[in-house]
Order: sequence, then C-alpha cells, then structure tokens
Amino acid sequence: MTSLVREGARGRLTRIFERPLRLRVSIAYGADTEQRVLDGAQGWRQGREVDGPPYFAMVLQAARLDLPLLLLAGAAALEDGGAVAREGRALRVVRLELGDGMSMAVEIEPGTGRILRSTVRYAGLDGSLEFVTAYSDFRRVAGVLVPFREVNVAQGRRTGETVLTRVEFLGEAPTGAFRP
Repeated sequence: MTSLVREGARGRLTRIFERPLRLRVSIAYGADTEQRVLDGAQGWRQGREVDGPPYFAMVLQAARLDLPLLLLAGAAALEDGGAVAREGRALRVVRLELGDGMSMAVEIEPGTGRILRSTVRYAGLDGSLEFVTAYSDFRRVAGVLVPFREVNVAQGRRTGETVLTRVEFLGEAPTGAFRP
C-alpha cells in the first residue's frame, strides 16, 4: 500500500473482515504500526476506544469490503442514481443509505456487474465529508471476483493506493481478531 498522507511511503496492510461490521486492519510502515478494530457498535484505534469520525471511517471500510452483499441485502432500499460516464465507460449508479448521516453511491459497469467506484458522503456536525474508492485489477479468488487495486480519495485529495498481493478467504476469523 502507498500512502500520500505519509508522503508516498510504502507499507503493508492486513485486513480481516467478517459480516456484519467486524473488521481488523493492521498497517505497518516500517516499525510504525497502526491497529484499527471494529466490532459492531464499538471501535478501537491503537487499543483506545473511538467514536465519531474515526469510528465511522472503520464502518465505511467494512461497508466497502461488504459491498456486493450489502447491495443485495439492501436491494429494496436502493435508489437509482442514473447513469454516469467515467473514463469512457457508461456506468449505472445506485445509492444506499448507511445510517448515521452516511450514504454511499456505487458505480457499476452494466455489462460485467463490476463495482468500479464507491463514493461515501458523511454529513457530520463538522460539515460534509466525501470519500471515494476506485476499484480495478479484478481477479478471481476461490470463485469470487476481487479488485486487487483500490485508489482512495478524501475530500478531492488522493490519500493512497492499496495493491493486494494475496487474498485469502478464511473459514472463520482468528480468535480475538475483533478485540483490541
């Protein structure tokens, strides 16, 4: 993973995700490490419980990992966002309310069904925030189509790029994975 927030530094990222809303993210830039843990209504960073924007950021990370099933489960509540042209492609947009002032617009390529971009808007007390993730380099892993490249943008500024080198589907998460 490359972070522009850390001045182009390259790091290593490990994510463990489980439905619903359980996520562990371990990030290492050399000796500098960060742990983010989400277990439903509780979230921790570096072992300290968080709420507000740091908590919502983890909720959004979990929602992006759960996106295809999240759209399927919320199909009745999806709103048609029309069409958008992006990089020469005509994409369909669907919108989904995530709660707590958060909504997500998902851009889907009609011919393949691939989710190519998600845009999350958060209307918080400190104003509105926008987080965009563009997905590419799709590969099949155990029969599941996975984007191996994610480019992230926050408030119009590119914040980083994640390039996956390995994806593994676990039978169950390791014991204690979703505790600080």
